[in-house]
Amino acid sequence: MRIKKIYFSFITIGIIFIFLSIVLLAYNIWMDSKADYEANKVKLQLEEEIDLKNGEIEDEEINTIEINGKYYIGIIKFPSLNTQLPVMKEWDDKLSKITPCRYKGSVKENSLIIAGHDYKSQFGKLFSLSIGDQVLFKDTGGMNYIYTISKTETIDEYDLEKIDEGEWDLTLFTCTIDGKKRLVYRCKL
Repeated sequence: MRIKKIYFSFITIGIIFIFLSIVLLAYNIWMDSKADYEANKVKLQLEEEIDLKNGEIEDEEINTIEINGKYYIGIIKFPSLNTQLPVMKEWDDKLSKITPCRYKGSVKENSLIIAGHDYKSQFGKLFSLSIGDQVLFKDTGGMNYIYTISKTETIDEYDLEKIDEGEWDLTLFTCTIDGKKRLVYRCKL
């Protein structure tokens, strides 16, 4: 009798964990889908605004375009992945759920660092990039920058000061699937 109760308890706990896993998976899929929808909508508006600026360069260190109360610095493109994403001016956890964000640095100073979630609609496909692949960035003034991936590395989750190490023109980073490490892509102009 007691063994049946223990057996039933383990089965119940197992079913609860399976259910919670399904809920978490559904939530992640929903967040990825939402981010993809928002990024595509913003990207179209951002491209139109950049074209309207027609190469006007402002004196600010980081030129921005405001769309729906959020500020963007440009569009990052991955030709080998057939992916284009708007990039927000400032990183914070809530904003990064919409599009990749500037973590620090600037394109004009050849020190731009961009963080993106590991959603498939954001930086989740970066793992398939290789050294030598191109990364393009179009700033809000209409200037195009062509980068080449020169190095990839994996760093610990809390070792964020390593992201800023070295003389790289562009650095991209995202979480690994388990969230315990960061994938870092170093690029040269």
